[in-house]
Amino acid sequence: MNSVLITGAGYRIRKRGDVLTIESGKDSETSEPPRTLSPLGLDLLAIAGDHSISTAAVRLVTSHGGAIALMDGLGNPYGHFLPLGRSSLIEHYESQATANQDHKFEIAQAICRGALANKETLLKKLGKVRGLDFSPEIQLLQESQEHVSSCENTDSLRGVEGSGAHVYFQALSTAIPPEWGFIGRAQNPPPDPVNSLLSYGYGILYVQARHALVLNGYSPYYGAFHETYKKQEALVYDLVEEFRQPVVDRTVMTFIARHMAAPTKFSLDDGTGCVIELPVKKKYASAVLSRVHAKIGHEEANYQEIFSRQAERLGKALTEGSDYIPYRYRT
Repeated sequence: MNSVLITGAGYRIRKRGDVLTIESGKDSETSEPPRTLSPLGLDLLAIAGDHSISTAAVRLVTSHGGAIALMDGLGNPYGHFLPLGRSSLIEHYESQATANQDHKFEIAQAICRGALANKETLLKKLGKVRGLDFSPEIQLLQESQEHVSSCENTDSLRGVEGSGAHVYFQALSTAIPPEWGFIGRAQNPPPDPVNSLLSYGYGILYVQARHALVLNGYSPYYGAFHETYKKQEALVYDLVEEFRQPVVDRTVMTFIARHMAAPTKFSLDDGTGCVIELPVKKKYASAVLSRVHAKIGHEEANYQEIFSRQAERLGKALTEGSDYIPYRYRT
């Protein structure tokens, strides 16, 4: 199965025979020849930005079992269409909503430990490859993982994870050239190019994680670590945590190290913060999806398949009381 992301603005997505055509419209930022996309094997079509899609195109995608996700130009998801019969949200809704609170907290602790461990792993990898000493930060992340056991509620857990994230991003900032202006994680809006890349990548990751959960029959709203996120999809945020470093953060660091873009290819907007210019956005989105679809040697699977596996494990942990083992990134 495969996922495709259409980004930019002004494209028209139409059905032509048994395929989709993607054409530049009058509002397109660039003029390009039409492209075709087969619905066969298309698991997820993500559309980011302002585009138009015909109902016939929607029917073509969903009739072949594919889903459609909608995102804004900054990568924030706001809609998700599934074909009838592929989602059984109601099946697990009640058992998720009434899950044992003590067990939910154990799941939240596992998610927090996994998120911190994956931050530690990426810093170790970066230190080894680039000859940087992250020993103090790695020590602090290891101590944070130990502190998880002494937390008594999810608020204190998120405090531990937040402190670890601050240490982690401060370390990352030393591995990024100063002209990128990155001094730590900030969002809503992102103030610099690196934060805009991170936010856009996390949006892509969110869509993938949500899709995996829903197809496994779990409501995205009832989670463990982020259960206090009212009117938000807590379980999606839970699943996203363990994949931020191996999927998005690693891609961002590689993208910068290989000079695939320059800081001058971003612009500042008073309302939306730092904006990724279209050519860079397309190149970066392609890099993130390449990471999603690439086979992971020790897993003999790609991340899209691992999302589905972990979604099933997380859902069963909530509804059946099993232990949850988050995905651990390996160097």
